[in-house]
Amino acid sequence: MLGLDYMANVERVVDGVRSQAPVFTQAARIVVDSALNKGRFFVHDPAGMISYEASGRSAGLYMVKTLGVADLQRYDLSPSDVVLYFSRRSFVEGEWAFLDHIRNKGAKVIGVFPVSMPTEGRALGDSCEAIIDNGVPGNQGTVDVPGFSEKLGPIDIVVNCVILWSLTAEIIGEFLRRGLTPSVYMTIRAQDSEEYNSRIWAQYQRQGF
Repeated sequence: MLGLDYMANVERVVDGVRSQAPVFTQAARIVVDSALNKGRFFVHDPAGMISYEASGRSAGLYMVKTLGVADLQRYDLSPSDVVLYFSRRSFVEGEWAFLDHIRNKGAKVIGVFPVSMPTEGRALGDSCEAIIDNGVPGNQGTVDVPGFSEKLGPIDIVVNCVILWSLTAEIIGEFLRRGLTPSVYMTIRAQDSEEYNSRIWAQYQRQGF
């Protein structure tokens, strides 16, 4: 069954991500240290799909902000800020000016990309404080299907969402280990959600995370 083949491929790559638990701990500490220094936490991916998922989602962190090229004038980045930077490959030829701007401002970068993919010229990893290898294949597809010249079934969005929410959970855990409570969205469909979100928004405005 092709569907089971696809799920097996997702599980295999996620197992590789799971083996990087120490990097998730390192990345969470970077984000929490930043927040306690009045820094901000941004998420960037070229297509905007992961960053959109990260920002404003119920059960997610209030502190997450999306960062695209058009946002650079809106946000004056600083050395206290952190950017979670997703890429489909370990080099970002068309985004070097964007990445250079982030680094020149002193912001820290946590990179998420396929480390094993061949690089050309500068490597994204050279600009990162921490690297999470998402292990996604270069051709995007993962399932061989008779009659098709290329593999079908991309897994990059699925795996990157697992990484995003796993790191989010680790960040929340790092705050709690320090005796701090981060601000987390509640779904508007839950009972008393309006009162909760209003109260938590005030908490976020007060403490910055």
